Amino acid sequence: MVGEHLKKLFPFKTKWAEPGYVEMLELLEKWFAGKKKILDLGCGRGEAVHYLKQKKFNIKGIEIRKFAAWKELTGKFEVFDGTNIKEKDNTFDAILLNNVLEHVSHKKEFSDEIKRVLKPNGVVVFILPTFIYKLRNLLLLPKFCIGWLRGYGNGKDYWFVHGVEVYRNNYLKEMCDFARWDKIVGTYFNIDEKKVMLNRKEVLFLTHPK
Repeated sequence: MVGEHLKKLFPFKTKWAEPGYVEMLELLEKWFAGKKKILDLGCGRGEAVHYLKQKKFNIKGIEIRKFAAWKELTGKFEVFDGTNIKEKDNTFDAILLNNVLEHVSHKKEFSDEIKRVLKPNGVVVFILPTFIYKLRNLLLLPKFCIGWLRGYGNGKDYWFVHGVEVYRNNYLKEMCDFARWDKIVGTYFNIDEKKVMLNRKEVLFLTHPK
């Protein structure tokens, strides 16, 4: 059964062990092949870090708060302030941003910080929710529920990861942004490859800085 081999890699139940995410993980392996030092920016519970670490990648994850799951996973995890990445210039060969850009309010500053810590020949992989996925969620959840969920984070408006005031109540603008990730990503990065995953929930961009 597809995905069974992945379930053995995680000490808890996670979507990353489900069949729909197998292709995504394997694509990350392909795109990160040969990259010596990788950063997962906005790593969440850390599943991608854990998986790639098992595949012998040198990867660390950073997030704006600590997750209890980190203790159960293999890999290095750190908390950062959501604005400044505590690394020297030209540190990483590759950076992963899994469902992060849609939470970012200051996209230019965010991109500049990524480029600062990325080596000149480095690559950046963006995983972003598709328009179809967002539309489905909006139809299932009342608007007031979505507004309540956006209050997560005690109202802090980080420059980069999880800026909860990115859209405020402008859901039309949010929907438009979700439909034009190519344009938004392409403003700051050259898109080398694009892949819409089989689960139709995410689109992946392999990019390098302009």
